[in-house]
Amino acid sequence: LQGALAEAAAAPLLLDDLLGPLLRFGLLTRDPGARTVGLHLLVQEVIRGGLDEAAQRAWAERLVSALALIFPEVDYATQARCSRLLTHALVCAGWIARWDLRSAAAGRLLWRLGHQLLEQSQPAEAEPLLTRALAICEELGLRDSMVEVLNLLGWLHHGAGRLAAADPLYRRALALAEQGGDAE
Repeated sequence: LQGALAEAAAAPLLLDDLLGPLLRFGLLTRDPGARTVGLHLLVQEVIRGGLDEAAQRAWAERLVSALALIFPEVDYATQARCSRLLTHALVCAGWIARWDLRSAAAGRLLWRLGHQLLEQSQPAEAEPLLTRALAICEELGLRDSMVEVLNLLGWLHHGAGRLAAADPLYRRALALAEQGGDAE
């Protein structure tokens, strides 16, 4: 399969031939416009079931890292992209919790996901993700990310009318920001 995929990368028509049977049986979906391929959930489960625990963790780490690279900072211009990646990011958040992943990528993905959920008026769903992101960033000493997460947690509490909880978060973010950036 690896050889066939390598050949298909050079000749897009070969990719159609290679994926054709999988597409016909609904095991894959393909969106050439968006340049995406989706794998049916049952196929995902069969593949995952064939992996031992170490391999499952390794794949989870790889996918969290990959998604952290492509999940953009949340703002008006990136809303459509963030929304498309939301389901994938939520799955990765589950893997971060399940495997207790503690990497800069895991922290970054959780805070961006939490930010996206706040933008969608889902503070109850965002808070545990942001809290976990903060713990990871603190453990790794990622000061810039800590500033971002603290501000988001402050915003969350402020929006809920919990000003006494928001104030120390904002103050801590300001103190860290004044210390200068880190080498993330």
